This record gives sequence, structure tokens and C-alpha cells, in this order.
Amino acid sequence: MSLVIYNSAKTEYSGRKITIETTAYFKIKIKKPLPKYLLYKHSTSFINLFSLFISSKVFVHKMEFTNAKGNSYEVLTNFFEKPQSFEGSEIQISFKEIESSFLNILRNYFSNQEKFDRIIKFIRELSFNNVVQSFLTLCRCLEIYHKDFIEPNYSNDIAKTLFRELSINGVKLKKGKPWVQIIRYYHLYKLIMPHQIKLLYCNSEYDFIEKLKNTRNYYTHPDDITEGIWSFDEIKRINFQLKIWIKGLILKELDLKEDLIKQVLKKESKSYLFLDSQSNKYSIFYEAPTKNKTS
Repeated sequence: MSLVIYNSAKTEYSGRKITIETTAYFKIKIKKPLPKYLLYKHSTSFINLFSLFISSKVFVHKMEFTNAKGNSYEVLTNFFEKPQSFEGSEIQISFKEIESSFLNILRNYFSNQEKFDRIIKFIRELSFNNVVQSFLTLCRCLEIYHKDFIEPNYSNDIAKTLFRELSINGVKLKKGKPWVQIIRYYHLYKLIMPHQIKLLYCNSEYDFIEKLKNTRNYYTHPDDITEGIWSFDEIKRINFQLKIWIKGLILKELDLKEDLIKQVLKKESKSYLFLDSQSNKYSIFYEAPTKNKTS
């Protein structure tokens, strides 16, 4: 199997308006014929991989299959989701920057194709207008990622060490299975921490992890206890942060270089401009700095 990528651009002028449109498409070539469902599966997997390097949602405009005789058949276009409106996007990393390691990234992805596809499919289908459901989906992605990629490679002794760290720092825990929900969250935080993911609405990483667990449990099994959870408006911003967090973990698993992971995550953060709105005095999220009193 071989992969061929094409791209083109065109510019249109209309009065004072200038429209620049770029188009990219790829072709999968195989030595022996494969069933269409397998070709479709490989194609969508590559689209999932591509979506990790672009800031906006990826849509498929057209897909064709060509048989051994050279006859082409187009997949029904209404099978694909259509964008409601045109949305500008930012390529977070160029092919030139990953060209030397691209084959390794492909091998890593397709060696765990179904596991990666499952998580990225959840992320691509997120609707941030549905705040709570998106939050629960992102929590689920974190848990799936840890079960699929982390737990097979770490002993239960690591889980016990993480349990002690959280307990020492004031997190309330109950003894049970080694890899419980909050231990998974904390472990993933420690793995992504070198990439300087800024935490929101918390006093420390321990406070963040506990609120993440409490909020997830509250909306899964609602009760009257609302202490130690994020508000609805806070969850809106937490969702974007969790998405960035998950993307960083996947890129790490694909063995992308550390400096390139930081580059992608930094650009991803910038695409959600309001993430830093607490420091913007014109924002509804603005928090005025407190002055330290001196005696």
C-alpha cells in the first residue's frame, strides 16, 4: 500500500473581495484489490490522523474508489457530514517539519488503528454547544486512552505511588482497584505536564484532578452535592482544555518530537482565544489581580 498526497490553491477576485481557496486530497494505492469497506476504513483513519494537525473540523468533500479496470465509483456525498458555514483553519504543523518521521508516525498510528480511531472519532464528533455531553465524552476519551495505551505498560505499583501522592496533597480517596478513575486522570496529567498545559479554575494540579473527577461523577450520577465541581460556564472552557490535553497525549503516543508537540498544542490553544480571557479586562471572565497587602 502506498499513499500519495496532492494539494492545490486558487485565488478569485470579485470587486474588493479576494478569496484564496486551498484544496488537498490523497490517494491510497494498493498492490492487490481490497474490499471497499477496508479502503474506506483506511481512508477515514488517515483523515483522523490528519485532523490532529489542523485547528478546525475536517470535512470530506468527495471520495472515490477505482477498480482494477480503472473504473471509478464515488461514495454517496450525503454520507459525509457537511460544514454549516465556511470556517478558517490553521495548519498547526507543516509536512516538511514531520517529513523525516512521517512513515514512523503512520506505522505507529496504523499499528493501533482501531484504538486511535475510536478516540479521535469521539473528538471529531464533539459539539461544544452541548457543553455537558462534550465534557463527559472528553472524560471518557481520557479513560479509554489510559486503559488502551497506558495500563498495559505500567505496573500496579505505579498506581499505588500515584495514590499516595494524591492523598498526601489533600485529595480524598477510597482504596479499591489500582487504576481507578482519579488515578488515571492524575497519571495522564503527569505524562502531559512537560508540555506546559495550563490548568484552569483550580488552586493546584491536585485540585484540578479532584474537580475533574467530581464534576464527571456529578453529571453522570446527579445528586444534591455541588461542592468541589465546576460551574456550567467553567465547563465550557474546561472542554477546550481537555481536548488539547487529549491531542497532546495522542501525539506523544505517535512519537512526534517533543518540540513539535508543544508547537501544535500552543497553536491549538491560540485557536480558542478566550482561553486567556481571564486576563482581558473587557472579557466577562476577567479576574482583576489581587494586591498583596504589606504590613
